[in-house]
Amino acid sequence: MKIKSIIIGLLVLCCHNIMAQDLKMGFHVGGNLSGYTGGKQYTIYDKSGKVGYEVGADIQYLLKNKFSLASGINLLQTGGKFSVMSGYAGSTGGSQTEFPAVNTKSLSLEIPLKLCYDILLSDNFVLTPAVGLYGRYALVSLKDKVSITGDKGNHDWDCYKDFNKDMHHIDAMKKFEYGVVLGVGAKFANHYVLSLNYHRGLNSVSSQYDLKKSDVSCSIGYIW
Repeated sequence: MKIKSIIIGLLVLCCHNIMAQDLKMGFHVGGNLSGYTGGKQYTIYDKSGKVGYEVGADIQYLLKNKFSLASGINLLQTGGKFSVMSGYAGSTGGSQTEFPAVNTKSLSLEIPLKLCYDILLSDNFVLTPAVGLYGRYALVSLKDKVSITGDKGNHDWDCYKDFNKDMHHIDAMKKFEYGVVLGVGAKFANHYVLSLNYHRGLNSVSSQYDLKKSDVSCSIGYIW
C-alpha cells in the first residue's frame, strides 16, 4: 500500500509540474463585426454587418520550438443583414425586391482549434500569429426582423425556423457552422493578451440563398 501511495503521489506531482509548465489558461472579452458572404447571384444584394460581443475561456498547450495549440470555448453574438430580389418578374417585366431587409442576430457557442507561433520581440512583449479551424453552434435567435415589399412594418422571425407570410417564404437557417480562423495576438506584461481574429465560414448556413458567415473580432484577455 505504501508503494502504491508513493507511485500515485509521484504521478500526481509529475502531472502537476507538466500542467504548470505546458498548459496555460485564461479568459477574454471583446466585440465583433459580423455579416454574410456569398449569396445567389442576382438574388442577394446590399449585405451589411452587425456589431456584436463575445466572452470566452482560453486554453493554450505549449509545444516545442515556440509553437502551441490554442482552444477554448466562446459565447458570442453575431448577425447580419441582406436584401432579396424576387424570383418572379414584376408588372413591368423586370425583377423587383421581395425582401428589402432581412435582419438576423443569434447567440452561439464556438470551439476553435488554432496552431500558434510565438515571436519574442522583447522580454515583456510577444507577437503570436495563429491559424486554425472552428466549429460554431447557434443556441438561440435574437430579435430577427423581415420586411416585405408593399407590406408596412417589420415582421418578427426566428431565423432557425421557416418564415411564412402570405406567398412569401424564407427557409430556416442552419444552426451549425464551421470554417477557418486567422488571427494574431500580442501578449504584454506576461499575462495580458490583445487579439484580432478573422473567421470565415466554409459551409452555407442558408441553402436557399447560399450564404456563408464571416466576422472580425477584437478582444482583450488575461492568461496565467
